[in-house]
Amino acid sequence: SLMLVASAVFIYLEWQAANEVLVVQVIDTRSGRTSEYRVARGKLEERAFQTSDGRYVRLAETERMEVGRGN
Repeated sequence: SLMLVASAVFIYLEWQAANEVLVVQVIDTRSGRTSEYRVARGKLEERAFQTSDGRYVRLAETERMEVGRGN
């Protein structure tokens, strides 16, 4: 029963971490324009992400991404 409880706690903590909301800023290095998005940690990839409202964003070669904790 201890293993079952430990497994349930582990699964819950993994689920909670994957659903943590982060603030992602996309910065165009040519123009300096910044866009801000809210993204669940589990939906964040290296050069792309899916926002909380369902939009899929893929970064161009001239853009960079900064990730911070959401409120």
